[in-house]
Amino acid sequence: MATTTISHAVTIQTPVTAVFDFWKVPANHAKVHPLIVNIAEIKSGSDEDGRLYTVFEVTDRIKLLGIPYTVNYTTLMVQSGPTQLTFTTSQVPGIRIKNVMTFSSQGEGTLVEEMYYLEAPGWLMGYVKRQAEKSHGRMMENAKALLEREA
Repeated sequence: MATTTISHAVTIQTPVTAVFDFWKVPANHAKVHPLIVNIAEIKSGSDEDGRLYTVFEVTDRIKLLGIPYTVNYTTLMVQSGPTQLTFTTSQVPGIRIKNVMTFSSQGEGTLVEEMYYLEAPGWLMGYVKRQAEKSHGRMMENAKALLEREA
């Protein structure tokens, strides 16, 4: 298995509570992530430490060698701090992802930082990393545009 990290950051001219509240709702991810075509919430609650969590099914539409196909996977989102969300998922064939998003006040706006930990079979890592870098970069741009327009 190969491992790598990817990071993104964007400043959104919207208060931190509004930005954080947007990301806490899984259905909102489909509004900004270019690969997501569907999200279905499975369950939510509190874990043994009192942290809020949501489990949801994601359907992505991606292309491999120019051929479009769908990928379905389950994601666990945990509110791991007052302004932090942690997402974990596993996908076939052996892809594991942990994504930590932090939200902090930046003047009248919000700095959104994403650290994306990726593990995949070596033969697949280049493709998976490129897809993650491109889609999550676009996701951050889309979130900025949407949230600033709605502010």
